[in-house]
Amino acid sequence: MANETPPNALSPADSTQLSIDLLPTMAWTATPTGYVDFVNRQCCVFTGLPRESLLGVGMVECMHPDDRALRHKIRTRFAELRPFEYDSRMRRHDGEYARCLTRVAPIWDSAGNVSKWIGTTVDIESIRRATDEAKLQEEHLQLALESADVGIWRLKLPDYDLTVDERTRRHLDLDRNVIIGYKPQDIIHPQDFAKSASQIPDANGRFVTEHRVKHRDGTYRWQAIHWRGWGEGDDGMPSLITGTSMDVTPRKEAEAERDELGRRYRIALNAAELGTWTSEVEGGVMHLDERARDHLNAAQTDVTFDQCLGCVHEPDRERTYQEVRRQLSESGLGNRANIEFRVRRADGELRWISSQLHLTFAESDNGQAARIIGVTRDITESKQAEEKVKRLNVDLERRVQQRTAELTAANQELESFAYAVSHDLRAPLRAMWGFCDALIEDYGHSLPPEAHGYLQQVIDGSRHLGEIIEGLLTLSRSTRGTLRRDSIDLSKIAEKALRELALVEPDRRVTWSIEPGLRAQGDSRMIDAAMRNLLGNAWKYTAHRPNAIIRVYSERIDGGSLFCVEDNGAGFSMEHAEKLFQPFQRLHRQDEFSGLGIGLATVERIINRHGGKVSGAGVPDRGAVFRFTLPSPNELAANAIEQERQT
Repeated sequence: MANETPPNALSPADSTQLSIDLLPTMAWTATPTGYVDFVNRQCCVFTGLPRESLLGVGMVECMHPDDRALRHKIRTRFAELRPFEYDSRMRRHDGEYARCLTRVAPIWDSAGNVSKWIGTTVDIESIRRATDEAKLQEEHLQLALESADVGIWRLKLPDYDLTVDERTRRHLDLDRNVIIGYKPQDIIHPQDFAKSASQIPDANGRFVTEHRVKHRDGTYRWQAIHWRGWGEGDDGMPSLITGTSMDVTPRKEAEAERDELGRRYRIALNAAELGTWTSEVEGGVMHLDERARDHLNAAQTDVTFDQCLGCVHEPDRERTYQEVRRQLSESGLGNRANIEFRVRRADGELRWISSQLHLTFAESDNGQAARIIGVTRDITESKQAEEKVKRLNVDLERRVQQRTAELTAANQELESFAYAVSHDLRAPLRAMWGFCDALIEDYGHSLPPEAHGYLQQVIDGSRHLGEIIEGLLTLSRSTRGTLRRDSIDLSKIAEKALRELALVEPDRRVTWSIEPGLRAQGDSRMIDAAMRNLLGNAWKYTAHRPNAIIRVYSERIDGGSLFCVEDNGAGFSMEHAEKLFQPFQRLHRQDEFSGLGIGLATVERIINRHGGKVSGAGVPDRGAVFRFTLPSPNELAANAIEQERQT
């Protein structure tokens, strides 16, 4: 009786199925050939199908179509009679597919044969998604660290074993990624180590330090270190420290440069005695530094615009107000504006103040001015000097008018003198000359030879005096009249003048070269006379040369042209160069080269009348060169207007 089975007791197979049915995960059994003969409730809940639909190959039919290729592999694994597992996508009750992990194991009978297979299928989709999310976050973290060039490290205490990634290894210039017995005080700058060691953690227990780290080449680089401790050892110190490193040397250098620029800025402001102020356009409150406050005689450093305007001297107040309004209304251009006004000091003194405004703009406000920055400067001394200059200019203008009147009178006297020379002096000379000729003609046969000589000297002297008078008239007429502005071809003038000289003396052997395209602006009548005088001199003073050479060319100097007339004639000594352009001063004897000494004086007057300069250089018996400049068209027009104004 003791061995009898109770009438309601479960068979071993039913007991096994009941246990499987109660499992919180999908479980099933299969025949030795691999056909499913039982599924638990979790299989039905997951798939949303009744048990009957999942038997046989029903569970396999729930696999994703792309994963059904696993069927052959699964049958092969059943034939191997060993536990196995596989990963596949299974269709859930909502029609979506989830990644599932299936593990299968055989059940052996007493004869050593597989009597059944038992398997479990676990939904690992959420696990996979969490794993993928963790991997994605890790990739994002690494990307962020790489983009910001941030390194990661950890330090185990109390042995100070340091492990770093490649970025931290580069930041700290370490020779390896793992260092046993790391000593930070050996590489941190001594001035920074004590400060870093005394850092106080933030609310989250993290420490943030910036210090200089010594590299193996002896240089220092700034590092920003963020770290925190974990756990607690026997000595109260954390057992592990983790942190990040970032090379902030460029930022530190930029900050140092900014500080240096700020220092220089303050020095410049102090040296120039400039005050500064700023104001928001909307708020209207102006912040003044101490010097600006002193310039404006303001009661405090923060004032409203109306209070600042009240510091302006009352006669200047409306003009200053309107000018500021105009600048704000035209703020789209962003130009600087300068406003000058007077401020009455506490002692009653009026001081001139200059304030330069510069408008800055907000990107989101349609280009409207958002902020005004400015500087102030006391310009009282400059204003006083400006008034003095104005008074001096008025006095100078008066003196110029007086001198112009005197010059006009002198010119009129010169005209009278020229008229007298032309008419009053030449008539007696002609009489003297004529009476001497009459004496020789009527009484020459009765005069002794000595008397003939005296008469001839009188005739020669009167002729020479007549030539001098003619030279004076030529010199006075050379620059008379209104200065014209013609386009002049100097090359053409030189060619024409030299050909005319060659026609007068056809037996002379003279070689000349003229640079083509020599052009200038000036009075063509006067410049023609100047060129003929220079070329006439070159022709005359090369008379004793069997192979005479005359050159006309230009040189570039200070962005302009220097016109040159050069010859290989008699030349002259530079010791007497100061006499070159003086009337009737000659550097050669009359019996060597004839002339009056008027030509170069005429050239100088013509070139000076045009606002140019002329000079000469020579070497005895080796030739001479004369150089002159002519002004640009604009300068020539200004000279002509000034001369017309004076006359």
